[in-house]
Amino acid sequence: MSSYIIAGKADDPSFARAEYAAKQVLALYPNIFMRFEMKHPDEWRDFINSICRKYDFAHYPADFSGPLVWTLEGSLIGGSADFVQAVCLEKFGIKDLPSVSDPSFKHMAADNLKQ
Repeated sequence: MSSYIIAGKADDPSFARAEYAAKQVLALYPNIFMRFEMKHPDEWRDFINSICRKYDFAHYPADFSGPLVWTLEGSLIGGSADFVQAVCLEKFGIKDLPSVSDPSFKHMAADNLKQ
């Protein structure tokens, strides 16, 4: 079973797109595990720095804005675009995902921040 952790700032449209794409995968492949680590922008820096130390993702700067995706086993996938391309499109065959500039992702990000 494939397992992914998707972490990002609540107000980030790129995180909203990764979340949307992951949910498309889950709809078709219910045995896949996806965990969403949505953080308030004020909490993001400490959170992502602790993740980078824990998993030795050393090439990300301290001010990395995210999102970041890795497997439950600790293998780095990369950012939102890497996850969408390598996992959602290529591995699971999800088609026709909207661009990150699609207004719906800005709305999703605004809604996420309210949570």
